[in-house]
Amino acid sequence: MTNTKVCKLNREFEDLTLYSRKISLKTNKMISAVFLDRDGVIIEDCHYTKNPDDVKLCLGAKNLLRELNNKNIMVVVITNQSGITKNFLSWEQYREVNNRMINLLGYPNPINAIYANSYISDQPATNWRKPNPTMILKAAFDLNLNLKKSILIGDRLTDIIAGQRANIPKIFHVLTGHGRKERGEILKLISQKQISNESKVFCKKDLKEVLKDLII
Repeated sequence: MTNTKVCKLNREFEDLTLYSRKISLKTNKMISAVFLDRDGVIIEDCHYTKNPDDVKLCLGAKNLLRELNNKNIMVVVITNQSGITKNFLSWEQYREVNNRMINLLGYPNPINAIYANSYISDQPATNWRKPNPTMILKAAFDLNLNLKKSILIGDRLTDIIAGQRANIPKIFHVLTGHGRKERGEILKLISQKQISNESKVFCKKDLKEVLKDLII
């Protein structure tokens, strides 16, 4: 696994893990990125996953992230982890799950950064909890990302809203994780034209289907 730099922010409510590979990719030129939720998108959602032995990759995750890695596209994970504040798991257990996920994805590590928060409420609107776009906007600032040429993939309504609030033009909703349960709300959001004019949402089954349609 690549070297990491863990930043503990705001009294343990915010956490940023930067992987060393991103340093070689960062240039003065703004680059595109793919933002992904973690639980239910990259790994199966086990409800406050804290045991690394429970970590299993979602269908298509390894191939998708490997393809992005091969194309030097930045991969950024943005994840709500309220279970930490609720005392279902610790930050250390959360990081152990991340390490297991990265080991399963294989070498070289295709993930450039993971932004996480343990907030229970999304108020104030400037905190990191999705559907606030704050993690996305901070990643764009930290890594010099061009959001107008980026993509977001999520399984929850909060993921989709965060993406559209950040004006990400191409957003994928997948059925894995909570996706099947929340697809109706996603379709309602689309039909009522509550998505910003900058964003378009595409409904897919899983990351395997996303890979077939992924053009940045």
